[in-house]
Amino acid sequence: MLQRIVLINDKYGGFGGTEEYINSLARLLDPLGYETSIIYGKKYPKNFSNPLIREFRLPFLKERYAKAKPYELAKLCGYINKIRPDIVYIHNIFDYRIITAIRKAHLGKIIWYCHDHFFYCLTELKVFNDQQYELPLGKHCITNIQAGRCIERYPLRDLNLNEIFLERKKLLESSFLFDEIVVISKYMESNLIKNEVPKEKINLVPRQVYIPEKIERREEGKNILYVGRVVKEKGVDHLIKALEFIYCNVKLTIVGSGDAGYIEKCRFLAKDLKGKKKGLEIIFTGQKSHREVFEFYKKASVVAIPSLWPEPFGVVAAESLAQEVPVVAYNVGGIDTIIKDGKTGLLAEPRNIKELGEKIGYLCSNKEESRKMGKNGRKFVKLKFDPQKHVDAILRLFS
Repeated sequence: MLQRIVLINDKYGGFGGTEEYINSLARLLDPLGYETSIIYGKKYPKNFSNPLIREFRLPFLKERYAKAKPYELAKLCGYINKIRPDIVYIHNIFDYRIITAIRKAHLGKIIWYCHDHFFYCLTELKVFNDQQYELPLGKHCITNIQAGRCIERYPLRDLNLNEIFLERKKLLESSFLFDEIVVISKYMESNLIKNEVPKEKINLVPRQVYIPEKIERREEGKNILYVGRVVKEKGVDHLIKALEFIYCNVKLTIVGSGDAGYIEKCRFLAKDLKGKKKGLEIIFTGQKSHREVFEFYKKASVVAIPSLWPEPFGVVAAESLAQEVPVVAYNVGGIDTIIKDGKTGLLAEPRNIKELGEKIGYLCSNKEESRKMGKNGRKFVKLKFDPQKHVDAILRLFS
């Protein structure tokens, strides 16, 4: 019997991790008799299409701080009534009014996948005084932002923080309307529990990871790879500075786009360091497709993840290990879900640039140890994050 699922997200296409997940899920569910639709706010690139997904666009879904108007909510409910889904699967939604409207329009199961920290952190990054922040959402968050103690993903200090706080509290409270909640790391589970989300609704589900059947390693020299957004919270400047503590000739490839001002800062750091270290090569490739990124993995000796913000999981780490490429990362957030220190990679103390550089250098110089960690990593990812394990867990929630 045909089952209908509708996914609701701010974006659709090839934008980032959530969008990649949505397309992957549709491919996995199609052979099982599921018809997948998506209601989204913005598509990137504009000509993107997936023959397995029916598209419905509502531009207001992409807004982070707008309040959905009654006529917009009526359109959303109209689409849900048209699709007649068995399951509504919510992803990145920023307004409690939307969740309330969906609950009224749909009597069946509603599942929420908590991808990041938006529901319980005003800045979305959980970084306070350059440290991972552990407290739940509260009025202290307003004071900290006003004092400039938090890294902000988007400029907030010129906005009405009291109003944003109240909106976010209502969004958090709307989690009671979900039948099931999906998280992919114990770190994310602990954050929801701290913020009084019903524990009995939270399900720790293994995130599916693309695992190629065959490994095509074409390692060239001592190649360090970074994949991700080039923004402050990702710590790319830390990675460039860490090269000073690597005492062999290496090449760093930075794959991704981001904040223009921050990229310029990183380019300046790279140029300055190349002037001091002979034989050092640093390349900025800009944005690449998911398929192109896998070509970079094949040539890498080690993947570096210097994130300052607490990563909910670390998809790049899992993808790297699936290709037998070991990872060196700052030990933040849910990254230890993937990186088992000394077994599948190496963890450095957060913001310890010297330690980060030394551990990257160690794997670049010790090929035998590097290969061993890569092989361990692939075995670990196949055991824990095979796509079928994710589908089985999701289907249990659907039923």
